[in-house]
Amino acid sequence: LLGKTGTHVTLNDPAVRDNRPKCDYPFLGIGIIEGAELYVTFSISAYTLFDAGPARGITHGPYYHGVFHSTDLGKAWQMERASDSDSFAPSVFRTEANCYYLANGVVGRSRGLWFSRKSLESSSWDMPKAVTRTVPFGVSERYSVAAEGDVIHVCWLDNRHEKWTLNIDHLGRGNYEVAYSRRTDSDSGWRKSITLSRGIMFAYSPSISVEGNKVVVAWAGAQTAHAWPFEGDPSDIY
Repeated sequence: LLGKTGTHVTLNDPAVRDNRPKCDYPFLGIGIIEGAELYVTFSISAYTLFDAGPARGITHGPYYHGVFHSTDLGKAWQMERASDSDSFAPSVFRTEANCYYLANGVVGRSRGLWFSRKSLESSSWDMPKAVTRTVPFGVSERYSVAAEGDVIHVCWLDNRHEKWTLNIDHLGRGNYEVAYSRRTDSDSGWRKSITLSRGIMFAYSPSISVEGNKVVVAWAGAQTAHAWPFEGDPSDIY
């Protein structure tokens, strides 16, 4: 699954005590059903144990992100790799000509919301590329995707204008915005992003829906709030 690794790589975080084992199962994300064809996304994050003299511990990785793909309603499956970076919250969507795999995590030398795509006839996914690098890291509900015809639409929480404080426990204010972009199958890249939540101080949990040429994006948010709000605070729907 992860190539030749040896006995120092494990899928489970080692237990703190023998009577308290830990189980870290592969994460299954958003998939699609199209006729007899099924795609189920997965993320596998392993652990590497090291013991170098007095230094002993655990590092994260290697990683494996991809899809379980079936063309006969689940009678037979094959695994397709999309990335081996440190990422989470995978999803897969289909347009007229392509499948798109998206996740939040490492792309290149920094983090961001990234995508990989393949043609419907191929089993090989393109090298991951960034949709945007201005996304918060650490919560899965940071982006939402919809596909219609030959267009894929994506919205996300954007932190490019996040304010910073002198509080070492909460350096970022968390005043995220909701941004939107799209691309067609024939486009060479993503369209310039648009900020949708201007005038809203805090935004959370964006969701997108598409029908034909109509696109609706909704999110929770607040005009004002205390210093470090979170999704569980009272919010309005925009």
